[in-house]
Amino acid sequence: MAFCGTTARCTAQDLPIQFDLPSVAVAHDTELSSVGDAAAVPTGWNTVSFELRLSCINEAAPIVAMQQCTVRVKPRDASVQIVDYSPRTEVISDLTSPVQIKRTDEKSRSMGLSLDGNYGRIARGNVGSDNGSKQTESVQFDRAAPMQAVITAGTFDRGRGAYFKFRRTETQVLEGERRLQITMCVPPTWRCELVDVDVTCETERRKQSLWDKSSHPVTSTNFIVATYRNDDAQAAELAHRLASTEYQLKVMAQRVTAPPAPLTLTGMLRQVGKTFESNPVPSDQNWLSNLLQTGDDPQRDRSFASLPTPIKTTAMNYVQLRHWFVRLDDVPLDSAIVRASGSATYVPTKYTPSTAAH
Repeated sequence: MAFCGTTARCTAQDLPIQFDLPSVAVAHDTELSSVGDAAAVPTGWNTVSFELRLSCINEAAPIVAMQQCTVRVKPRDASVQIVDYSPRTEVISDLTSPVQIKRTDEKSRSMGLSLDGNYGRIARGNVGSDNGSKQTESVQFDRAAPMQAVITAGTFDRGRGAYFKFRRTETQVLEGERRLQITMCVPPTWRCELVDVDVTCETERRKQSLWDKSSHPVTSTNFIVATYRNDDAQAAELAHRLASTEYQLKVMAQRVTAPPAPLTLTGMLRQVGKTFESNPVPSDQNWLSNLLQTGDDPQRDRSFASLPTPIKTTAMNYVQLRHWFVRLDDVPLDSAIVRASGSATYVPTKYTPSTAAH
């Protein structure tokens, strides 16, 4: 069983790897001089930074080993660009000191002469001569130790998103919490933003017997984070209500798609009756993924129409809150409208917050 975050898309259902990320992030103003790519900030625009605290736990270690984890962060507003991020690319070596190399060149030369003679039994002579030389040269130098990347980071989609890739090494583990810092350039009227965070983890399932084969499944999870300016009380209230409604919607959806308990005779007859219903409850959560990822009217989804009424009501409230949140830059909302939105009726996409105030 795989434990995943908001609107999880797990391609390996048997991996007990769980990711977690808070649904709300507070953005603070950043000095332009401290931004890595200050030249990319248009004149008159501001820069804001927010932090993402991504946590991961692997409940199947060491049977399932996490090899690398990739995080992609992208604001939904196409006009917002990433101008700085942290951490940056980092490389390390398994060796603690440079590699020492010593080369020795030895040359040797020798020459010898020997004469030996006898004159009967009276005299014997022996003359010898030897001349040799030896030359040795030794060179020693240090070579940089081989490096490997433990963190790689950069941008994608022409600077509208940032990615981080973490690799498992002998000195780095992938479990635990990691803090990612994102800096965006925003217009002067910016108040809030929805940010998509995609997390992909590559794992390795080790062999348990001679007949097992090692596999490399992938787990993918998606989160939606609502970020807002730290001094904006209205945006903060909307962001927290949006996050609370999203969590409530997920819990209700899991109850609908949960495997049924063993049925009694009465329950079996009731289940047979549901089989012949014209609008059976959908067994998957594609409708939930479409609802959270797109801004379309959920009533256009056929599977959405067959959901229980409490889920549809909560989903419509979520869509309305999201509609107000993403348009908060253009039309300021009164706090009373925000508080009343919890029980309000869903309004289609063409709805504008200013019309609801009257």
